[in-house]
Amino acid sequence: MEPFCPNVNPLSEFGRFISDRTEWIADRWNKTTGGQPELGFSGNNTHQQLANFLPTLCQTLGKRLKKEGKTRRNEKTLLADTQSKHRWEPGYALDEIVRGLGQILHVISIDCLAAFARERPEFDSSARAKAEAIIHQFFNDLLVESARRFAAEKQNELAASEQNSQSILDSALDCIVVIGDDGCIQEWNIAAERLFGYSRGQAVGKEMAELIIPPELRARHRAGMAQFRATGAGPLLGRRIEVPALRVDGTKLDVELAITPYQVNGKAIFTAYVRDISERVRSEARRAAQYAIATLISGQAPLIELGPKILSTIARSGRWLFAALWVLDKNGKLVCHSTWGSPERDID
Repeated sequence: MEPFCPNVNPLSEFGRFISDRTEWIADRWNKTTGGQPELGFSGNNTHQQLANFLPTLCQTLGKRLKKEGKTRRNEKTLLADTQSKHRWEPGYALDEIVRGLGQILHVISIDCLAAFARERPEFDSSARAKAEAIIHQFFNDLLVESARRFAAEKQNELAASEQNSQSILDSALDCIVVIGDDGCIQEWNIAAERLFGYSRGQAVGKEMAELIIPPELRARHRAGMAQFRATGAGPLLGRRIEVPALRVDGTKLDVELAITPYQVNGKAIFTAYVRDISERVRSEARRAAQYAIATLISGQAPLIELGPKILSTIARSGRWLFAALWVLDKNGKLVCHSTWGSPERDID
């Protein structure tokens, strides 16, 4: 046993004692883990990180005790020199860090302190209480810092995940609209901005029915939402359907719609995949009109008698509001032969 120097503060002596007994502390800690030192070599990343950090922990704690035992320095300088900070490597588990540090705290504050007191009878209860306070504060600072770093890392991971998800949404060629069980929009990608004319800021938080569903279909949409909330089923879910939709300027377009429901925290969320098929619908209508007109003309009726039917076929395929057929009479004068008006007054 080394002689105790009465001029040396017992806290400084205890700090040196801890710094010199890192292996002894590590051995005691391994025994508290069930006598399984092989944990560090069995793929337990957190245990290995704690084992690697233990020498630094003992040196830093010893330094803090030694400096506490010396003439009081500026508090900020003291803390800056002996901060209980450590950046854990990826793959650690915070609960295992907390458990492991708690075990090491027990070894130092109970076993190590008792061993030092046996060697230094002069280490009175007042000095021991102060040492315990410093040790507990050191480990508390370390735990708080570890928890803060863990929270910051998870926040960064979440932000990166959200950014990645947003990038995927924004790179999608189809419109992707996410709505909650209240019918309000939660996500609106760039393709949806281009197609419907609403920015993401304008769309998110608004009811989808009021934004892009034609007025005559809104009641059916809301009834379908109510049915899903009541039964967990809906007539349009899991299917591809063709429906009309509205742009920001009020004009209509044809879209193909597929809706997928899922649960988040016990609440229903719907992802709608929307594709503009207006051009395809117009092309199909034109082909159908051409076929219908060809069929009419191939018959035996005079062309002048077929005028109203031809006019109606062309106007309907083009979604015209009004159409008129003008012909030359016997005198070469232009006269209106027949007219057609849309019953729905529905035009692009």
